[in-house]
Amino acid sequence: LEQGRKLRALALDKTGTITVGRPTLTDQRAFVATDHTTLFRRAASLAGRSDHPVSSAVATHWSTQFPEQQLLDVDAVESLTGRGIKGVINGELAYLGNHRLVEELGICSPALETILTAFENDGKTTVVLCSVQAPQLVIAVADTIRDTSIAAIEDLESLGIHVVMLTGDNPHTAAAIARQSGIADARGNL
Repeated sequence: LEQGRKLRALALDKTGTITVGRPTLTDQRAFVATDHTTLFRRAASLAGRSDHPVSSAVATHWSTQFPEQQLLDVDAVESLTGRGIKGVINGELAYLGNHRLVEELGICSPALETILTAFENDGKTTVVLCSVQAPQLVIAVADTIRDTSIAAIEDLESLGIHVVMLTGDNPHTAAAIARQSGIADARGNL
């Protein structure tokens, strides 16, 4: 504890440390002509197989909006660390993942990029339901900054301690949350 006086920098995780850690669904945008509820059900079915906070927000929203409808069976589920989840629904491979995943799959079109960037610049985290060939549904979730975070960060900075925010989220969302919480140094895609 006595060594604390020598502290020069402190790295904090975003989700659950600076933010509350309970994101809620805020937006959805369909990319195909399929019924929106059908797309969202597929996304929620994949999300229900993950314990990630973003997936939990998607699955919780589904169960709140459609309590009478069961999620679909998902086979061959595989977690894609730092990117999302994939599984087979009704014989078709489906993905639910972040911006990085759709780029890796080679399906991040200029139209999709525009939507993702707009949500991310608002501090929202995005996930995309997609097939191997194309995006199908964009979902945005947002987490709120803890009531105590801004004051704690100000106190640390006033003591000469440089606060760094670390997150697995994309750099745009990281920068937006950093601005809102008073952090000058944010690192995303970790």
